[in-house]
This record gives sequence, C-alpha cells and structure tokens, in this order.
Amino acid sequence: MKNIPNKLEVECSVETCKFWDNNYCHANKLNVNNSVTSDATTSDETCCETFVCKK
Repeated sequence: MKNIPNKLEVECSVETCKFWDNNYCHANKLNVNNSVTSDATTSDETCCETFVCKK
C-alpha cells in the first residue's frame, strides 16, 4: 500500500466512533462496503466497516 501524503477530509457525524473528532473521521484508512447483497444504489445501502465504538 502506498503512503498518501495528502489526507482526504472525511466528514462524519458518528460521535460514538473512536475515529470521530469534531465532525471528522481521523482513521488512517476507510473501508466502506455494500450493506445489501446487490450493488448499492443509495448511501443507505452502504456501510462504514472502519467504525470502532468508543468505550
């Protein structure tokens, strides 16, 4: 995997995620997948697999 010098800003409203900070995601990488068995056609049919619950 390449080291990408310019990090993409990712807005996030999931305050319970450990990567959330002031409405932005600070994870080193994101993994977003379909949450349905077929191809997603709306954002509701996708899922952030990077989510880790704050404890």
